[in-house]
Amino acid sequence: GYTEEMNDAIRGRGVFRVALAGAVRLARRNLLPLITIVRTWDDADELATLAGFARVLKEAGCDRPRIKVLPPLPLGRELTRIAGLQRDECVTTAMLDGFDRDLLMCSNSRLVTDRGVWVCPLL
Repeated sequence: GYTEEMNDAIRGRGVFRVALAGAVRLARRNLLPLITIVRTWDDADELATLAGFARVLKEAGCDRPRIKVLPPLPLGRELTRIAGLQRDECVTTAMLDGFDRDLLMCSNSRLVTDRGVWVCPLL
């Protein structure tokens, strides 16, 4: 979510502030952070939610907010949050049949943190 309360309810206490501070540090160095968010809202709230994210980022100092929206994926803690999800549903390589894997962030991006470099920014 684009507020501390909404975000931390999903990601954990304090995560919102840390993530926003990181985006601001990047923006201050003329880097354009790309904020990846997971769709947790109703379709009717799409425009208002995206506007909320953009507003918060601009107010914090990210003059050119870039936002990528991902659908909730059936893995990790999301397995307990997705309503109606069957326990035997999972992400498999068969889902990528016929898909250009070069389009995935994992094929050309890395996430650098104080804990190391992650091959897949989604992990």
